[in-house]
Amino acid sequence: MFFVFRLDKAHNESTSYLQHNQYYLMKHRSQLTLQLFTLLASMLLACKAISAEPKLAKIDVLVEDAYPLQYMHRGNYQGLMAEQVKSVLQKANLGEYQFKLIPWPRAVEQAKTAPNTLIVGLARTPSREQDYQWVTPVVSLDYNFYSTAQVMQSKEITEHSIKSMRVGTVINSMLDQHIRASGFTQIHAVPFAEQNFDKLMNNRIDVIPASSSHFMESCVLTRHDCHRFVKVLPVDIETKTLWLAASQTTHKELIKRLREAAQVKPPLLP
Repeated sequence: MFFVFRLDKAHNESTSYLQHNQYYLMKHRSQLTLQLFTLLASMLLACKAISAEPKLAKIDVLVEDAYPLQYMHRGNYQGLMAEQVKSVLQKANLGEYQFKLIPWPRAVEQAKTAPNTLIVGLARTPSREQDYQWVTPVVSLDYNFYSTAQVMQSKEITEHSIKSMRVGTVINSMLDQHIRASGFTQIHAVPFAEQNFDKLMNNRIDVIPASSSHFMESCVLTRHDCHRFVKVLPVDIETKTLWLAASQTTHKELIKRLREAAQVKPPLLP
């Protein structure tokens, strides 16, 4: 009898416990359902956020062969601008990216529309304003026209006469656009800047517009007698700052990261 009583008591307690739990679940069912729905919604939003992350492994960084500002040496991106740009990219935590050296005219066009594409050293001119997302300035420069003593002996170079002289530029560069918009009548544009040194030495052009800070350093690479080149006139141009920019189709999150990482004002090079 004692064991039967204990079993009955245990059964009654178990039944009471189950009934209590059922009552609790029924009473709080709506609250538990809401909590479960909130949890599932949060998980769904998190999954969407992860899927919305840009594919960082496909970022192309287009650069120019513009020694000593930026250039490729044995597959490595180097130069004064290069160090600043690489620092910004690392701080932005973009994952994998690759530097590509292609002809500047093609780089300027490709960087307008190619997804997740950056371009280094682009001048921010009014005609380009709507074509790119402007990330950060990287360097400010001054520009001058250069010629040779031979040309200067045969021609008087003034602010007026220079507009009718043969000017060597790089296709679609900021200086090329400026020269064309300023009334110059004889413009000889080439894909690569070093070609203009050859043309000037061979009397195929009369002047070259170039950065005054690094003209001689660039000339050394051409193996010409660089002391034969002479600074003649400053280039009257308002846009002197080169930027890190991105295509309009580059993911907005990448632009945000880059702008947050680039909080340093670009130096004015000597």
